[in-house]
Amino acid sequence: MATASSWIGIIVLILFLGLMSGFWAGIVGLWKARRGAAWWMMAIGITFLTIGPFLYSAGTMILFRSLGSTSASASSSAFSVGGSAIPGLLMAGGLLIPIGLILFSVGFAIHGFAAARATNRAEELEQLTAAMSEEINRLREGGPIA
Repeated sequence: MATASSWIGIIVLILFLGLMSGFWAGIVGLWKARRGAAWWMMAIGITFLTIGPFLYSAGTMILFRSLGSTSASASSSAFSVGGSAIPGLLMAGGLLIPIGLILFSVGFAIHGFAAARATNRAEELEQLTAAMSEEINRLREGGPIA
């Protein structure tokens, strides 16, 4: 029977997978549209955000397996095999998560500003096109040249 902490872990995993799938879908959607510096920052950030928890989980799993062995000889052999990797996995996993979040956030902000600039420029061009169309119609009707 699963304990409460197991259910919490399963729920967190499902929420994490849902969040990551949305991020990955957005990155893949931007693959062909814009692959500039902002896209690369978001792609590297989401990669770090995806890898970080897995490294942290691997380090935690190795730690608990090495500490949870029933016999002393099994415990010492398990700790000697994975013991040197535990701090590195935990530290890498713990650092990749915030670094990935920062990179993704900065890339997303840059992408948002670029999209806003493109939208403003499109509106300016639409206004210019409308004004030019009116001027062409006025010239065709034989009106005065302004």
